[in-house]
This record gives sequence, structure tokens and C-alpha cells, in this order.
Amino acid sequence: MSRLFFILTCSFFFIQCDTEEEEREIQFSSENYKIAEVSKLLNTSPRNYPTSSTKMLDSAYQITNEILEDSVRLEKLSDISYAYYKIGDSAKFRQGNRRARRLAQTLKDTNKLARLHWDLGNFFYGSVYKDSAFYHYSKSERLYRKTNNMFYAGRMQINKAIILTAIGDYTGSEIATFSALKTLQPLKKYNQIYRCYNNLGIVNNELEQYEKALYYHEKALEVQDKISKDNFFETNSINNIGVVKRNQKKFKEAQFYFKEALNIDSLYVKNPKLYAMVLDNYYYSTFKNGEEKGVLEGLQKALKIRDSINDFFGISINQLHLAEYLVRKEDTLQALDKTMSAYDVAKQSENFRDVLSSLLLLSKLKRDQTSEFLTEYITLKDSLQKAERRERNKFTRIAYETEQFKQENATLENQKALLISLIISFVVVAFLIVTTIMNRLRNRSLLFKQKEQKANEEIYTLLLSQQSKMEQGRLQEKERISEELHDGILNKLFGLRLSLDSLNNRDDIEAVKQRKQIIDEMMVLEKEIREISHELSVGENLLDVGFDLLITELVKETSKISELPYELVIDEEIQWNEINNYIKINVYRIIQESFQNIIKHAEATSFQLYLTLKGSNLEVIVSDTGKGFDIEKKRNGIGVKNMTGRIKKMDGTISFSSRKGEGTVITCMIPIQKEKN
Repeated sequence: MSRLFFILTCSFFFIQCDTEEEEREIQFSSENYKIAEVSKLLNTSPRNYPTSSTKMLDSAYQITNEILEDSVRLEKLSDISYAYYKIGDSAKFRQGNRRARRLAQTLKDTNKLARLHWDLGNFFYGSVYKDSAFYHYSKSERLYRKTNNMFYAGRMQINKAIILTAIGDYTGSEIATFSALKTLQPLKKYNQIYRCYNNLGIVNNELEQYEKALYYHEKALEVQDKISKDNFFETNSINNIGVVKRNQKKFKEAQFYFKEALNIDSLYVKNPKLYAMVLDNYYYSTFKNGEEKGVLEGLQKALKIRDSINDFFGISINQLHLAEYLVRKEDTLQALDKTMSAYDVAKQSENFRDVLSSLLLLSKLKRDQTSEFLTEYITLKDSLQKAERRERNKFTRIAYETEQFKQENATLENQKALLISLIISFVVVAFLIVTTIMNRLRNRSLLFKQKEQKANEEIYTLLLSQQSKMEQGRLQEKERISEELHDGILNKLFGLRLSLDSLNNRDDIEAVKQRKQIIDEMMVLEKEIREISHELSVGENLLDVGFDLLITELVKETSKISELPYELVIDEEIQWNEINNYIKINVYRIIQESFQNIIKHAEATSFQLYLTLKGSNLEVIVSDTGKGFDIEKKRNGIGVKNMTGRIKKMDGTISFSSRKGEGTVITCMIPIQKEKN
């Protein structure tokens, strides 16, 4: 019975690890409604699937025919077939898996093909075809090794080891487990390392090497400390230690460990199946220790839980424990009833080890049918032994084929190493040739640079000469304007002044006409002066960008779009024309980004912008009266990253202050860099 219990523990733990511990990551694009719905479906527990889930999957499966891109179709097919596996539709799972494998082979997608074989291994492990599970895990391992994915290769190794434990090939299982440990330990994948030590503990218990079994279960507990806070691993190991102690007939110590496992927080709620197993073990060990208090009630409670969750393997072993207890109490009828019930449940669930245990107990309880039960026991045991031998032969053949593949792989690796050596040799020779050529070119380049330097000196001399001529031109232009003002406008003004002096004391009509003519001439002179002034200043006016006007226009435009009132304050002491254009451009973009966020997200009633001179720094404050946001969640947003990046480039600082319902304030402090002349 202890052997059966350990097989059940191992089986349960194996399935738990491969379906819950590290679930497949399912991803679907939202380009199609049905496929998007399947994505939601796969992220829920199979127990919570709606009744329409099969139809949904069927629709999604049909849609995959319309996907033109092969790699995308492969991804969807893989996930949908896995979804069929989750809801228990084995026919459609195998159909989808087969189609996905063919496509993966066509595309030479080794990783995806390995994943699909892994799915098949999981599927067959849940059935009686353990050899098929072993075969597909082996194929998956080979493919993962081909892509150097050692973590998944190690997982397949431990899966295979656990199957070997299940069929009673303990030596093979031990070898496979040590091989898995060798792969997984350098990777520090503690969940899988735990499974390795747990399996080694189970194997040594079955071989009745109890001290080694305890050692490995203790090692598993040590590894458990490095795993997540999920207490399944801890409970499992403590329970297993208890079983080893019971097999050593140290019933008091076994009770202690089972009790410790039962006291682990919320075990009944989180894992009723494991709780019922530990509870049954505790009270069975109590009974074996010669105690009777609470035994019957405890065993019945464990049986009731197992009954409620249809744990058929657990039900049969529980009933056998109850039958043993009732035999001691000399309640033969009740004991017989429990044994017959255990026999029926075990037979229906194909739990042949419990069938054998039931037959042995029935042969003792029903004296008139002892020979009949013993004959059935011997016949069944012989057939099981033959079946086990056949199974071991199958696994030996699969292992042999795997070894052959490894040898072929080694040959390919050697060929690959030779090819790499040839390539390296070719690269070295090519490098030497290129180096020689480069040296020759470098010598030519030095000669060219010498000539170029001489040419540059001549060009520089010409540039100096040109600059001198430009300066001379500027002086000539100034002289021209000076002459224009002196000889033209000033002489005209002098003549007009003399004319006005002569007309000063005259009031006749002729004098009035002359004065009017002089005024018209003065207006012409005024126009000439304005044109000269414009010529002198137009260049500077064109270069003078009114940054404060740009900001004002941006604020007004934002207010118009968002229909929000605003407050704008620009410090008059800021000399925008002296500030580096790079600074002004970045400040403009930061303000623009802040306004965009206010319009899109803030739900504000107003916004404010303050530009102030703080010593040698420009302070920029943008605020709003909106709903605010969680700074920690938005810190990695694109807008925030862009603003922070711009501020960093200007050697400035930026801070965000926001609370939900209280608006947001963004404060920037930027060192002013003056425009170089």
C-alpha cells in the first residue's frame, strides 16, 4: 500500500507541476472576435468554462484556415489545440495538434514542434498509454536540446523519470533523475530541482532504502525554501517523510510529520485532495501505533472528502485502511463491506495495486472463498508483471533510440566544430590579407593627407582674404549710407530750412503754397529715412523669434481645443533672444506634451502655465485641476519618458506631483544656456 501511495503522490505531483505550476502562455491578437474570446477562455480555470466553450473553440479553429501568414496560423493552431486538451476534447486536441505539428515541421520551427510534443506527452500521461507519453517527452527533449533550450530539456528528463517510477523501473528512473539534476542545477530552476529530489525520495522508498529516501526528501524541503510561498511543495515533502517513517514502522514519528503537514495554513481550502491524503495517512499511522482515539472518525472524514471530489484512487486506499481498522475491532461484516467496495472502485479505475490488496484482504475475511480470491490474486499479479516487463521493454527501446539520436547529434556537433574551425581559419587568412591591403592604403592616405593639409592652408588663406573683403564691403556700405544721409538728406533739409526762413515773415498766398510744397518734400525725405532705417534693421528683425508669442499662441490654441480657461504668466525679466534655441525648442515640446496629456486624460476644469526666471535657471510649471493619476503606474508612460529624456539632455530636473481628484503639477528647472554669437 505504501508503494501505491507513493505512486499516487508522484502522479499527482507530476500533473500539478505540468498544468498549474508553469501554465502555457496563451496569446491571441484582437483582430478576430472569436479568437480573442478563446484567449479569455484559456486564462480561466477549466472548471469555470462556459457550456459554449466548445462551439467557441470550433469557430476559432475554423478561422485559422483564413490566416494567411503561416507562423501566425501555427501559433493559433497550437493554442487552440491546447485549449481542446484543457476542456477534455481529446479527439479535437489530437487533430489540432497533428495539424500544428505538420505546419511546424514545414516551417522548421523547432521550439514550437517541441512544445507540441510536450502537449502530447501530457495528454498521454493522463491516460494508460505511459509509453506514448514517454516517447513524446523524449522527442520534445531532443528538439529542445537542438535549440539549446536546456531548461525545457531538463523538464522533459524529469517527466520521463517520473513515468519510469510509475511503471516500477526504479533504476532507470534514478539515472534519468540524476541526468535531469545535472541539467537543471546550473540553471537554478528550483521548482524542477524540487521535483527531482522528490522523485529520488520516492524511488528510494520503493527500493526500501529508507535513509536515502529521507535524505532526498529533506533536500527537497531545502529547495522548497527557494520556491514561491505556495505551500503545496512543503506539504507534499512533509507527507512523504511521514510515509517513509511509517514504512520504517516508526509510527509515532510518522504521526508527528503528518500532523505538521495538516497544520499548514489553509491546506483544506487550497488543496482538499492533498488534505484528505494527509488526513488518511495521519489516522492510519495512529491506528498502526496502537491508538484508537479518533481513528474511525478521521478515516471516515478523509473518505468523505475524497468521495466529494471523485478521487477514486484515494477512495480505494482509504476504504482499505478503514477495513484494516474494522478487522482489528472484529467488525467483520463492516470490514468485508469496505473491502468489497475498495475492490469495486479499484477495478473500475484500473487501480490494479489496490485490486491486489483488496483480494488479499478478502481471502482472509471470506474463508469459504479464500482459494478463489487467492487464484484471482495470483493470476492478476502474473499478468501485471508481464505487462510491466513489456512496458519496460518499450521504454528501453525508446531510450535506445534516444541514445542513437544523441550519438548522431554528437557526430553532427563534431562536423559543426570542424566547419567552424575551417571558417575561423578562412577569417584569419582574410584578416591578414585585409590588414596588408589596409596598411598600403593607410600609407597612401598619409600622403593624401599631407597634400590635403597644404590645400586646407591655402583655402584658409583665401577664407581670411574673403572675410577681409566682406568686412571692407560692410565699411563701404556704411560709408555709402553715411554719404547718402549727409550729401542727400541733410543737404535737402538744409535747403528746406533756408526756404522756410525766407518764408517765415510772409503770409501771402504764394508763401502758403511754397510752405505746402516744402512740407511735401519733407514727407518724401521722411520716407527715404524710413527706408534706410528699414534696410539697417530688417536682418535682425527676421532673426528675432518672439518665443513668448509662440508660447502664448500655444496656450490660446490649447484653450480653444479643450474649451478650458487658463492662466499664463511669463516673467518679463526673461531675455528669450539670449537663450539657446535648443533650450527653447525642448521647453516648447515639454509644454506641448503636458497640454496634450491635459486634453486627453486629465478631465480638467482649467490649466495653468508659469515661466519664471530663478537665478540662472528657467522654471517651467504646468498644472491642471483634473482628476490626477497614479504616478508610479504612469512613470513608464511614453509621454513621461519623453519629457524626462528632454530635461535630462538639458541637465535639468523634472518632478511630478499628483493625487487622484486633486489635479497634477509638473515642475521643470532648466539651467539657462545663452545663445553663442
